[in-house]
Amino acid sequence: MSDELINEEEQFLALLQEEAEELAAKEEAVVLDEPEVPVVEKVAPVAEEKPAKPAKVEKKTAEKTVALLSTRNVSWNGVGKVEVGYNIVTEEQAEKWLTRNHITLATPEDVAKGYGL
Repeated sequence: MSDELINEEEQFLALLQEEAEELAAKEEAVVLDEPEVPVVEKVAPVAEEKPAKPAKVEKKTAEKTVALLSTRNVSWNGVGKVEVGYNIVTEEQAEKWLTRNHITLATPEDVAKGYGL
């Protein structure tokens, strides 16, 4: 009985080998179809469009600003908000903020030095 199983296995392996060879032969015979590329004889000229100009940014009214140095984060109703460090505010706001003891006026040189410039 074991001889029968061995013969059946050999026949099965032989069939698998034949099928593998047939598939390999078919794959070699397959020719890939290349897509056709349409040929365009003449192309109508396209009107060149000029790039649109960027929208103008409206400048704020010429309010003078002042640099302040604050040692605290503070919010004041009707005046604004300052954070620790340099803050740019309007002259009106600066007048009110300078009444506080944690705010000092900063020159442009102080601001540049503070930012390592």
